[in-house]
Amino acid sequence: MAAATARSARIALGGFALGALLLLGGVALGLAGGGERTTAQDGGRAVAITVGGAHSCVLLNSGEIECWGGNWSGETEAPAGRFHAVSAGQRHTCALREDGQIVCWGSNSSGKTDAPSGRFSAVSAGVFHTCGLRDNGEVECWGGNSHGER
Repeated sequence: MAAATARSARIALGGFALGALLLLGGVALGLAGGGERTTAQDGGRAVAITVGGAHSCVLLNSGEIECWGGNWSGETEAPAGRFHAVSAGQRHTCALREDGQIVCWGSNSSGKTDAPSGRFSAVSAGVFHTCGLRDNGEVECWGGNSHGER
């Protein structure tokens, strides 16, 4: 495969080695070492990528999200719909819907997937908490607070 037509990245996370191969004609994703491989069904292109504790997700140009990797708490089971952004946390994932609402899935330990209602312009998932940037510029965080993170 020519270097001009593909980009490959290998990321080591806590003993897990994830390999992501993004092809210009579509998206092919897989785990290093013979893991299960997923390919974007519509041939869409990835416009953003995020990595969590043991999983990864891409936002496709169609607005859909595809995730792969460790799925111990449902963190790779992205909901249907169109999104503007995605952020992978430790064992959860959050995304920003087109209407500005945040939706999270996966482990809800410490309430990290209990996104507040309202409009947001950005989202960022951490280990035990998640934060969103509201349309008015205010930051709101939810979930764990053992180190003053919200």
